[in-house]
Amino acid sequence: MSATKEKRCLIYARQSSGKEKESESILMQLHNCRQLAQQKGLQILGEFHDHNSSGRLYPTGAEELEKHDGVFHAWHRCQTSDKRYRSGLGALLKKLPQVKYVIVDDLTRLARPLSGSYLNDYLKQLFQQSGVMLLTVKNGSMDYGNYMDCLVSDVQTHIVDNQLKIQTQKARAAILELKKNGYYPTSPKMFGIEYIGGKKRAVKVNSACAEVIRFINHEIRDHKSVNVVTREVNERYRHLFKKVCYPSTVRHIATHPFYAGYMYDPDGVLIEAQQMKGKTILTLQEWQEARSILSESHQDAVRHGDHKYPFSGLLYCGNCGARLVAGNDHGKIYYYCRMGTNILRNEQCRHSRLNVTLRRKNGEYQGLQDAVLPLLLLSRFREEEEAETEKTQAAELDQLRIKLRQQEEKLDAMAGTLMQSDLPQGEQLRILNHLSNAVRDMKVELAEKQIRLLCKDVIQNRKPLTSRRIRRKQLTAEEYSLYLRKSIKRITSYYDHISIQTCFGTLELQRTLSSGNRNFPDYTLRVSGDEQEMPLSCNYQLTYFYPPPSTARKPLLDFAHFNIDTRARA
Repeated sequence: MSATKEKRCLIYARQSSGKEKESESILMQLHNCRQLAQQKGLQILGEFHDHNSSGRLYPTGAEELEKHDGVFHAWHRCQTSDKRYRSGLGALLKKLPQVKYVIVDDLTRLARPLSGSYLNDYLKQLFQQSGVMLLTVKNGSMDYGNYMDCLVSDVQTHIVDNQLKIQTQKARAAILELKKNGYYPTSPKMFGIEYIGGKKRAVKVNSACAEVIRFINHEIRDHKSVNVVTREVNERYRHLFKKVCYPSTVRHIATHPFYAGYMYDPDGVLIEAQQMKGKTILTLQEWQEARSILSESHQDAVRHGDHKYPFSGLLYCGNCGARLVAGNDHGKIYYYCRMGTNILRNEQCRHSRLNVTLRRKNGEYQGLQDAVLPLLLLSRFREEEEAETEKTQAAELDQLRIKLRQQEEKLDAMAGTLMQSDLPQGEQLRILNHLSNAVRDMKVELAEKQIRLLCKDVIQNRKPLTSRRIRRKQLTAEEYSLYLRKSIKRITSYYDHISIQTCFGTLELQRTLSSGNRNFPDYTLRVSGDEQEMPLSCNYQLTYFYPPPSTARKPLLDFAHFNIDTRARA
């Protein structure tokens, strides 16, 4: 190693919060690190920093490792920021082979790894391979090539992690205390309410929005439907909303007690909202009356265990993207865009209407339910994939049990070694506590995988799905709903066709115009092979027919053992 490298160093600083472009905290860290470099007689080869970045984030360059870190992903899902990587740290790590030292203000500036995350081991390995020591202004030096230094680093990481958890618990306790006293702990994100802040967490009521809130309350108490109220609000006050007023917006405004000067405490008890004293928009009686009316109407509309509407949640309008809702005309089920037709008054959204159970008199056309019936055979291929996945998961479960047993044996051996060492008893216990985390995490992972396997959807006494049952339409409503959800993810309805997103690809099914109605074509379904014994080795041929003068369309969904064709009837 050259003497020049022995005297070279890199500096790194990190700040976890703050919106300033030039953070004073970062500047102070850099100043402290420069002073330490000067004291040690080191030449600074480069300075790197990351603003507004958690110490739990990975450096750039470690993207592949981060993708497999389940502990990190579980933590990241609970964060408000989408940031995953630190570019400053990633740039520094690329220059490690050129220096002997990296200087940070304290150990936590480099990283605050989660217990069980791969980040700590990744950084230690890079420092070991490059022969680089870590110098800190506040914590001394750290040589990751030294066994005891690594143990101390692991223990410190564990302690810091516990301290953060304690701080989080204290913050949650403070939030609960504020709610008990009738204060929103953060800015109330409600229509018409502006947060001012200060010691009393003051809020301000927007007078124009208050008029909308009173209007909604009055209309609901006048027993008008939510859809009608939403349409009227958009006609009168649409300019007060960011995009448009939705039915869910009306329900939220009509049922929120804050406008009447009340809120719910952590136990769900209605208490006075201190921030709304002298600023209430509604009386408590007005709010309670509207809330009661909405609650009753909502309960009447709920369908319990009804399989007559299996397409609910799968159908979308091709014009505005809104989800289609079901209607029933004397037993004939249809779906339409309520948002576009009734609320936004968009004529184009009327074309997304779909007939589900209607079959035309001439027999050439059918409803959506019969038109997509043969596509339910795709669920057999999906079930085969799920069965293979279960086998893989079972094998992984066995491997995890073996690793857990090995880890427990290593932990017992380490405990014996530490007990014979000269380390203080408190230090021994802290190290053992940290090392046992790996065993605990493995046990948690093992339990989660066992639960997932036990919770697989198993349906007893179910007949196998075959093309014969499809052609004869022998599926029960419950079976149809089950196979539909396994086979089809989404159907988008347009004027002249529907786009069907299946579990294996997407196809377009043309809608033909006849007598002023847009219909779905009939089909033929053929199968070659023994479908009872080896269904996945069969070849299924599904053909949709369109009466002339429709032009032929090429198949848009094509995969092993299942071919779909759309062409004009000869």
